[in-house]
Amino acid sequence: MPYWDRTLWELALCVDPSLTPDNDRYPNRLRLYKEIFIGHTPTSRLGKLKPVNAVNVWNIDTAAAYKGPLTALCVETKEIWQSDPVHTFYPNENGRNE
Repeated sequence: MPYWDRTLWELALCVDPSLTPDNDRYPNRLRLYKEIFIGHTPTSRLGKLKPVNAVNVWNIDTAAAYKGPLTALCVETKEIWQSDPVHTFYPNENGRNE
């Protein structure tokens, strides 16, 4: 799978959350794994700075490179830990923000 392919996340966001994997309309691509964990597509694009779950896909990229926090998620319990916004640790660094 290509590293920068965002179509899996885009697909997960479009799936009706009431569909179950046994439904004929449930995408085959999402049936490959019980849960899928991704990054490299900031959740800030959805106005959120927490991990976002869409059907069985978890996006844990909380925009650390864009003034968001760095996030860790326990895949078993879904407990999350977040830093303060990363840019506050490096006041003279713009990162990808400018």
